[in-house]
Amino acid sequence: MFDWFLLKLPTLSYLRMRMRKHGWRTPQWKLILALEPDFHFKPDVELYNLVQDPGETVNLAGEQPQVVELLKARMDAWIARREAVTGLPNPIHHQGDWHGKEGVGAFKTSQQAYDTLHIGDPKQAAQLQARSR
Repeated sequence: MFDWFLLKLPTLSYLRMRMRKHGWRTPQWKLILALEPDFHFKPDVELYNLVQDPGETVNLAGEQPQVVELLKARMDAWIARREAVTGLPNPIHHQGDWHGKEGVGAFKTSQQAYDTLHIGDPKQAAQLQARSR
């Protein structure tokens, strides 16, 4: 049930590792939309130019709202088509306790997500993330 979006079309990313997100990718752009606050305190909308910034270090969502809207419209249309063809709702919207913490439901804030899921020192985590770029 969790992978039906991923299996149907390779340009739709269903990111389920730590947060509920939708993603849409073209040869030039990568759009990521958070469906709940992010564990890593990332913004709700991320847009990267994969040609100019293959490391995805510069979020262009604020500078390129027209690209965000275009990609979001394409993604939403594809999701609607998949729901119509399969007769199933998008499963990512029905996984309240996806993180394994029974009764918590979708996170309301990044801090709640962090406090619920984080193991370790936040400064060390930031240093590790910085080194990986």
